[in-house]
Amino acid sequence: MGRGVRQDKNGKAQVIRATGRWSQEAEARFLGDLAATANVRAAAAAAGFSTTAIYKRRTAWPGFGAAGDAALDQGYAS
Repeated sequence: MGRGVRQDKNGKAQVIRATGRWSQEAEARFLGDLAATANVRAAAAAAGFSTTAIYKRRTAWPGFGAAGDAALDQGYAS
């Protein structure tokens, strides 16, 4: 299982161990597809997740939410 660093709900760095399907690769795939398409549903499907899982992760991990916002901005600008 992989390890990663994420921000917790208070903004502090937290070392996590990936126990589910989320990985840095899956997150990068989602964010890359989101930046290319500005389509959450399509990017989630390409990474193997439901939109519900994406929005739950966005709520739980502020850093992921910020990265998603940046990817959407990039997608809309393209």
